[in-house]
Amino acid sequence: MNKHMRKRSVGFVLIEALVALVVVAVGVLGIGKLSALLLRGTGESKTRAEALQVAQDRVEKARDFQLGTGTGTGCGSLSNDTGTAVTGVNANYTVSSTFTTIAGADARAMEVCVTWDGGSCTGSTNRIILRTSVTCEGMGTSAQVGKGGASSALGGFIKTPTGRGKVGGGSQVTGGSTNYIPGTSIADGTKTAAANGTRYITDASGNVLLTMAKLDCETDVPEFSTISGTVFVEAKNGSAIASASDLKVLSSDASYCAVVPYDNSRVMPSGASGNSIKYFYTYYQCYVGAEWWGNIGLVRLDNANANNRVCQGSPANSNINTIFSKHPQINSSRGYRGYRDLGNGIYESKGVGEQETASTQCPTRKAYIPQFLRNHHFVHSVITGSVSDSACSSVETDLKALTPSGLLDSGSGAPTVTDVGVGKAVTANTNPGKFYCMSNADGVTCPDLINTVTPPSTLLQGTITADVGVDVTGIDPSELGTTCSTVTFGPRVGNTYSYSCQILWTGFIGSSWNGLISFVLPTGTLCSSGSSYTSTPTGSTVSYAILDKLAPTTVGVSAPNSIRFTDIPSTVTGVTLNFQAKSTCPTALGQVNLQWTAGSTSTTLTWAAVSGATSYEYLTCSTTGNNALTACTPTGTPTSLGNVLTYSLSSNPGNKETVCVSVRAAASGSTGDYMTKCVYRSGGSWSRT
Repeated sequence: MNKHMRKRSVGFVLIEALVALVVVAVGVLGIGKLSALLLRGTGESKTRAEALQVAQDRVEKARDFQLGTGTGTGCGSLSNDTGTAVTGVNANYTVSSTFTTIAGADARAMEVCVTWDGGSCTGSTNRIILRTSVTCEGMGTSAQVGKGGASSALGGFIKTPTGRGKVGGGSQVTGGSTNYIPGTSIADGTKTAAANGTRYITDASGNVLLTMAKLDCETDVPEFSTISGTVFVEAKNGSAIASASDLKVLSSDASYCAVVPYDNSRVMPSGASGNSIKYFYTYYQCYVGAEWWGNIGLVRLDNANANNRVCQGSPANSNINTIFSKHPQINSSRGYRGYRDLGNGIYESKGVGEQETASTQCPTRKAYIPQFLRNHHFVHSVITGSVSDSACSSVETDLKALTPSGLLDSGSGAPTVTDVGVGKAVTANTNPGKFYCMSNADGVTCPDLINTVTPPSTLLQGTITADVGVDVTGIDPSELGTTCSTVTFGPRVGNTYSYSCQILWTGFIGSSWNGLISFVLPTGTLCSSGSSYTSTPTGSTVSYAILDKLAPTTVGVSAPNSIRFTDIPSTVTGVTLNFQAKSTCPTALGQVNLQWTAGSTSTTLTWAAVSGATSYEYLTCSTTGNNALTACTPTGTPTSLGNVLTYSLSSNPGNKETVCVSVRAAASGSTGDYMTKCVYRSGGSWSRT
């Protein structure tokens, strides 16, 4: 290799080295930038996490204040905080909190805003907003109860409602004992088995539904407690108003409810069939673990008619105006809870079977004795008109007259019975209302708590804009399948009316509902005859399917002027439906000009077309034994000829018979006046009008 070639080779190596250095430098810069971004992201995450902790701390302080003070001012003691400085590890924060009233609830909605590094609560960066609610008193519904009211101090702790039971807990268990409905030989479709310190509730095939394990201090796992009763379902045309597959008894938290399928032998009156059946009935039994408390309710999985309500209670009981009242009342679920008096007006929640005394096996826990609560019935019936306790009282009184002794109500006391398959003396309670206190065997002796729960409701509201000359007299919610608890309407302002309808859903057991609401127009004020009305939504449309639960052929007859909708969840409120009231008076149709066609024996009528007519209708009548033409007046329901301009008698008049024919023009929503022609025959002689 000569000197010049060596110089070129050396130069080439230097260029490669320089290129490599540039590539490495760019890579290092990229890694450095990525590292900076990662570090900054990590810092932001730490700051946001710390801000969330600051917000949660502010919420817990508000709750602790409400539980700890018992000042008697309730939520009135909660005040807004416009901005408090908090020094954190990752940043300096500003915390503000606001409280707003929750309609129909003894609670406040709470919003906490935490900002840092120039962020604002109305901005989108460097801020955290946490929303929750804070109860004011929670009387009768919270886990802790102050016996003396708002002035009593609250204490203790909030207990889980699940108790010791757990849903599932195994794939399959063999064997076990068949479970029966108390007092009957009817199996409820479940089995109870115990193995390796665990008790199981399984279906008939051994699939595990519910488990409860023994405690380390127990020698054996205790039994499940049960809640059982009868479900009465009203019959219509020989069938139950709800199919067995759609009607369920459901329980909250860790529990399982078995329902016996319908059986045509379980009907009221006994032995009835077809339309004579007033009610079908079947049984349910719910299994719960030790120390459970919660709710049990009757639920329909299909879209129930809003008239189909659920009643609870016994007609033997009057209303005592507390949540423990057993009088007949509309409600689809029942709450189960007990209370333990801790002294000084402080109560703690108490679960099923939980005793006041300590367990001999587990001294640090209260003793548990299984409870078998009976006669907790549901009555599913059609209730129209006023949705009130008196409606339930009437339904349950009628049902009691049809029911075998002890099935709906076992008396005014609390007799002792023997539980099937257990052999233990238990209390047979009369059918309780919507709350059952498990602190005592009769479910009565508990703190005297009043019912403060507001029933769920839906508000329908909107406007009706009327054309000139159209007067609206009100709204008609009857097709909703329920009644409005409160109705507002008018007065007219300009050409607009406002209205509202508040619907209470107490006792309604469907997850959604349908129906329609109409506005009412005075009759005879819009058109002389054949008036036609329309209604349409205006403004913001409603995002629900517009359908009708009535047959389409009956809509124009029974529900004109309406917006129809279906499947609205019963939890939705503030539904806005706006209407327009319009009238269209049909154009009057002229009278047909009937003429007999030429010919001495012709029985065919012809006429010229009537302006606006789309068809023609006719009636006929006849008289016999006449010596001369004797006219009659055709009556009845006319027969359509379609859009034709001739009519021929089906047969010639008999001897000494007169036949009269009336024809009129018709169009949609309008008809003209009849014109009548008659023909008479006597032997071979004919005469006509």
